[in-house]
Amino acid sequence: MKLMTTTALVAAFALPAMAEQTDITQTIEGLQEALNSIEIADDATDVAQTAVNAANLISLEDNLDDVLQDADLDDGNEGIDFEQVASNVLDSGPASFNSADLSGVTQDATNVLNSIGGVGEDGGLPDVNTLYQDADEVVQDAFNDIELSGPATSEDISQAATNALNLATLEDVNGVNSIGAAFEMQQDGDDIFQSAYNELDIRDGITDTNTDDVLQSTQDATNVINMADISEDLNGTLLQELTDSDQSAANVAHDTRRNAEINDLLQAATNIANVLTVGGVATDAIEQNYEDSVQDASNYVEFRDLGLSGEEPKLDDMGELADVIDQTALNGINIAEVALPEGTIAQFSLGSDQTATNVAENGSWYTSIDADIDNFGQSATNVANILSVGALPDLAGASDLTQTFDGVQFSSNAIFHADDLSMVTQATTNVANSISTITGE
Repeated sequence: MKLMTTTALVAAFALPAMAEQTDITQTIEGLQEALNSIEIADDATDVAQTAVNAANLISLEDNLDDVLQDADLDDGNEGIDFEQVASNVLDSGPASFNSADLSGVTQDATNVLNSIGGVGEDGGLPDVNTLYQDADEVVQDAFNDIELSGPATSEDISQAATNALNLATLEDVNGVNSIGAAFEMQQDGDDIFQSAYNELDIRDGITDTNTDDVLQSTQDATNVINMADISEDLNGTLLQELTDSDQSAANVAHDTRRNAEINDLLQAATNIANVLTVGGVATDAIEQNYEDSVQDASNYVEFRDLGLSGEEPKLDDMGELADVIDQTALNGINIAEVALPEGTIAQFSLGSDQTATNVAENGSWYTSIDADIDNFGQSATNVANILSVGALPDLAGASDLTQTFDGVQFSSNAIFHADDLSMVTQATTNVANSISTITGE
């Protein structure tokens, strides 16, 4: 019994080593490159290329004290402090006679810097007392390219290029033992460049032959900076800040041979900066700053003589037919959802530039009588300073909400040199400064 009691006491005193007394500091500089390249002269079936770079990662379920994830040398020198390059290339080579039909090809290029979260999908989430994620003079480049120079067709192609910087998925921010901390939680990015790019260059067409419409060829380009998801309470102040930075997400698909067609190709380009979700109470001030930065989301598809066809409308959750959006370009700045805010919330977007564009174009210099477009949807959206709250305090003056926007929002959709159109939709949306109630509250 004495041994069991002693063992239990030792275990109890050992617990704080991975509990609230634990500080974690991660710093990084330098270069990460993950490169895959394939050159083929014939067909390719069920090919997967995955390029991943990851730095400053924490996956724990514990209660932590002060956490610092830093990619900012603060050495006074100009230039890049840290760079991540993830690239996948599949090429048929320079010979124009190479015939390489593709089926079931997947390219996934991913860069992640400064991330804290739980263990697995079903694991618990960490608590922190304070969290500071910082990145300065950082480049993230995710690139996928399929280029076939000879007669070739493709089906069931998937390209995903993703850059993510300063991510936090937490249960609580406790805000204790934070003496000297300007904010209990801070995500900061300065002089960041993110490029997510997918290119698909096929000579004889791009298609999905799956009759059940379960699979289709897809291009997804995504950039994220400063994203926090707190499932319960935020006890303390929070700042998300991004300055002098560029995000570029682009998808390009070429169908450059006569008598070719494109079917069921989905393109999505997304840039997101400063996103916050608080599932419980936010006790103190929340501030989101976005300054002198650029977001550019674009999709481009070039079709030829036999035209362009998207997916047919599908049943939505209400059992009604809904159009499938084939080209989606989205930029988002300062998006917050707070269930119970008890302090001030301020969103500032100053000197911001958002551009969302979709283009579908006939690559021929003339309009072919067969270059029809069917079941095709385009959506271009820019949003800035979007706040959703569950409820506001009853006490007058206890919660002040401020939204300031100064910048440019440009969204456009274009279709050039098509013949007949059927079931074609275009939607452009720009929203700045919006406050609403969380859906369902």
